[in-house]
This record gives sequence, C-alpha cells and structure tokens, in this order.
Amino acid sequence: MRSLRAALTGDMHGPDLVQSWLLLNQHQIDLLRLKQALAIAEAGNAG
Repeated sequence: MRSLRAALTGDMHGPDLVQSWLLLNQHQIDLLRLKQALAIAEAGNAG
C-alpha cells in the first residue's frame, strides 16, 4: 500500500488511500500517475 500511495499522491502519508484514489480517478489523474511511477521504476532498474 505504501508504494501505491507514493505513486498516486507522491507522499508516504496522508488521507485515506481509497478516498484519495477515488478522487484522482474522478479527475482521470490516477492512471497517469501510476504510469509515471512505473516508468520511473523501470528506469531505475535499467541503470
């Protein structure tokens, strides 16, 4: 859950993760942030 929270919100602490995710989803931001986090993780593994 910590990794998911960091990917979605950019922080390790904050309001309820499910509520935050629902809000980000309503604004169609969640998938963009998750894709960005995956790209960063992949880049870190490549180098």
